[in-house]
Amino acid sequence: MTDLQRRLLRLLAEMKPRWTLTGGGALSGVHLGHRATRDLDLFWHDLSELAVR
Repeated sequence: MTDLQRRLLRLLAEMKPRWTLTGGGALSGVHLGHRATRDLDLFWHDLSELAVR
C-alpha cells in the first residue's frame, strides 16, 4: 500500500458513516503485505447517509 493510500484511509477513518476496506487492498495492503495494490475497495454500511441533503 502506498503512503497516499495509507493517508487517505487515515482521513476516511474519521468519517461517518462507517465503511469497510475490502478486496485486494485489505488483503495485500493490510493483512498480508505481499504485493502492491493500485486501488482501494471501500464499502459503506449505510448508503442512506451518503445521500445529498
